[in-house]
Amino acid sequence: GGLFNYVTRVPGESFAADVRAVGGTESRRGGSADVNLPLGERGTALRIGAFYEDRDLHRFGARNETWIGDVVLRVPLGTTALDLRASRYDQDLPAS
Repeated sequence: GGLFNYVTRVPGESFAADVRAVGGTESRRGGSADVNLPLGERGTALRIGAFYEDRDLHRFGARNETWIGDVVLRVPLGTTALDLRASRYDQDLPAS
């Protein structure tokens, strides 16, 4: 068994961008990118993120490939905000 906890970021009021590479043992490789775009002066903002990782596992013929995509549009509504989110999570686990 296992536990999966995926927490997405919310859009902010200033431009931000982040790109990262992942590498390690077991032929681990991948990366992530995240961009926050303010859309006007009233706090409306768009955040787009993507993550990819591929690695071999210690068992013969097993590997793990993961894709995650996330888009969030934040629209302020007075003292609160409405977040419209679309996420895609795809994981390929052959031999598991």
